Amino acid sequence: MAFQGTLYITDKHACFNVEEKGRKLPISIPHTSLTRVERTRIRTKGGATEQLRLGLQENQWVAMKDFKFGELESALGLLEHLTS
Repeated sequence: MAFQGTLYITDKHACFNVEEKGRKLPISIPHTSLTRVERTRIRTKGGATEQLRLGLQENQWVAMKDFKFGELESALGLLEHLTS
């Protein structure tokens, strides 16, 4: 499941505020915990959308969706740089 919210990237963490059912749930992931960063395309009833997936240890993922134009590429490039 991909979440909608706000992504913040620092030099040591990827932080994400999930907005779900009127609540905000903060998520903080250290870059050292990331095993993979990728862009994926998923099909929806309305067509297709892209999401940013952060791979964690033990084959777990956190996925974020609904980026504005150009934001996904920027976030992906920055996270790839910080985790390499």
